[in-house]
Amino acid sequence: MKTFFYVLQKCIQSNKITYPDDPFEPFSINNYNNAFIDISLYIYMMINDMHNILKKSKIKNYYSKMAHIKLSVLSNYLNNIYISNELKEKILIVFCEAQRIYFSLIKLVNVYRYKCWPLVVLNDLTLFPLDINHPSTFVMIQNKSRYLFSMHDLIHIIETAICNAPNFFVRPLSPKNPYNNQKINTSTLCNIYFKMKECTYKFSLIMHLFFLECFVKYNFFINNEPFLREYAIKQYVYTSPNQTLYNAVNLMLNNNYHTNKLEIHEKFPKDLLVNIFKPYLFYYYVIHYNIKGTEKIYKYKNQLHIKLRKFYEYNNLFGRIKYTAGRSKHKRKKLSFKFNTDHINFYNISSNPASHSVTTVTRLNGILNMILHDQYDPDEIFYTNELSNIDDDEYNTDYED
Repeated sequence: MKTFFYVLQKCIQSNKITYPDDPFEPFSINNYNNAFIDISLYIYMMINDMHNILKKSKIKNYYSKMAHIKLSVLSNYLNNIYISNELKEKILIVFCEAQRIYFSLIKLVNVYRYKCWPLVVLNDLTLFPLDINHPSTFVMIQNKSRYLFSMHDLIHIIETAICNAPNFFVRPLSPKNPYNNQKINTSTLCNIYFKMKECTYKFSLIMHLFFLECFVKYNFFINNEPFLREYAIKQYVYTSPNQTLYNAVNLMLNNNYHTNKLEIHEKFPKDLLVNIFKPYLFYYYVIHYNIKGTEKIYKYKNQLHIKLRKFYEYNNLFGRIKYTAGRSKHKRKKLSFKFNTDHINFYNISSNPASHSVTTVTRLNGILNMILHDQYDPDEIFYTNELSNIDDDEYNTDYED
């Protein structure tokens, strides 16, 4: 703030620069140019008012604090009925000129920082070298150093922080520089947002919502909680290891009236099972963990019931072991076992309530598809978990797509 006080006094051509925290000196007309003598006292009073408000202000963000102090003091003087309109106009002209010079100095300082401060990090988070002149490279300035980031890494860091949701309860965190663990300030976040709009990087809706809330975490959380809750659920379902989701998939299948009739073999590949039912699991989590009372929960609940029913009706033998007997006349062949993985894709199942059943034609199309891919044998026999005592070496675990 002292820099701005200095510029203000230079704009009125003061012969002696003073600051509010200096030892008290009586106001002297001789310290000011005659052309500005009529507004010099007001400028000096404005500086003291800004200093007093600065000491009492509880605004944490530095830039918001400075803007609030300057504009509130200027507004008080421009709305003062005891100051003539002529003096108000002169005060406004001096203030605007000081602001112009002040921001020009800041821009010059930033140019110096960008050009002269040392480059500390030259690679992205995957250790791939970055070109400082590339449109997708962002230069972050902190601690008298420059850090290069790819826009992909930077947006991911910010989204991960502000979408933090332990147990699906949104608790936004301040985005930080991973190299020094310092918070990314508001001005840098603004630069990142506009850089994202200029470059070819995929536009981030979360970053846009954060920008609309002026990068205030609390407002961002309050005004976008339903969206953030669903985003957290989607991230958990589609990025968590399959081993983590396996029990949840089984719980979902057991809780449904139709799929609880499926007898999935205990040695059925876990990764394959989870990958097939991930979209269903997302709907299941939205129903149970999203904000209650919304129309989306009611919609997802109906769609999940219909899709799981059609999944079961398409192939009610899904998950069992298929046993194929040998047919050699002279020598007994080794028995062959494989899992029944024939299923209808989640996104190919219509959720239209008017048709809840899988027709015979649809089922015949599924069998025809198995025949075309050599996956169907009319002589095969389906077994359940009664074969769980068979050793792994006695059958072939051929997975079907």
